Amino acid sequence: MTQTVAILLCTFQGERWLPEQLESLRAQTHDDWTLTVSDDGSTDDTLQIVRDFAARVPQPVHVRQGPRRGHAANFLSLSASLADPAPYCAWCDQDDIWHPDHLARALDALRVRDASRPALYCSRTRWVSENGQVMGVSSDYRRPAGFRHALVQCLAGGNTMVFNEAARQLLVRTGAAEVPAHDWWLYLLLTGCGGQLVFDRVPSLDYRQHTGNLMGRNRGWRAQSARARKLLQGEYGRWVVDNLDALHTRARDVLTPENVRLLDAARQLQSPSLRARWQGWRQSGAYRQTALGQLGLLFAVLFGGFPQNTRGEDD
Repeated sequence: MTQTVAILLCTFQGERWLPEQLESLRAQTHDDWTLTVSDDGSTDDTLQIVRDFAARVPQPVHVRQGPRRGHAANFLSLSASLADPAPYCAWCDQDDIWHPDHLARALDALRVRDASRPALYCSRTRWVSENGQVMGVSSDYRRPAGFRHALVQCLAGGNTMVFNEAARQLLVRTGAAEVPAHDWWLYLLLTGCGGQLVFDRVPSLDYRQHTGNLMGRNRGWRAQSARARKLLQGEYGRWVVDNLDALHTRARDVLTPENVRLLDAARQLQSPSLRARWQGWRQSGAYRQTALGQLGLLFAVLFGGFPQNTRGEDD
């Protein structure tokens, strides 16, 4: 059975970091892969770097135009419309550095699972500075993964995610969902349908920390405090509501009956009524991984940190 991995790389103005990432793909111990690059309108040397790389490797390399609606839309569009699907897909950011065994470890975890059921591998990351100096590692979450957690938090970065074709079909079925983050969306769909998830506590790649990162480190009091403030100020609340609305309109048919019930309970977080928000939180069982994150969630429930749904229950 083929073990081909379709590497899905989304780029935009990536000339500074892209060469090192591409070299880390070439150095993978599992070399049965294809690369599809979806570029969102780069005007620097990004595309020339990709063309030069394609000329140096035996693996197929394809380039397409992205939708130019942000990184989440780029990844979701690329994933849902692959011209030549493979048994596995791996999301790839332009500024990371994969460890040589990233794909091999992911496949070791995935190929022992039922291929007819959606399955997702993800891992911790090692943080490095702009010049590659090691700065630390991402959080080692200990509370269980699952839909109740996914309702209010993503488990791991999309840059670590490798998933099977059954999981990719969830993205095909749910279409062009307008959601804040592609990785969070896949985590919701995967856990919501009762899929199989592997969280690797050993980092599988170097996650470069620089000013252009959309998301940064998630450990330490300062990082957790910043995320708690965003939750209290409504930014995370808007993201949660966007996800809940997308699940309601696009994904109810892929959720298990129990998770449909949890989704309906969680949508009460958007209510102007404190009692309804409290009941929705308790009935959904939604939780975040850290004590500080859980405290921020509690304050958002108590003080209306989730924007109200003004479109109506059935919109």
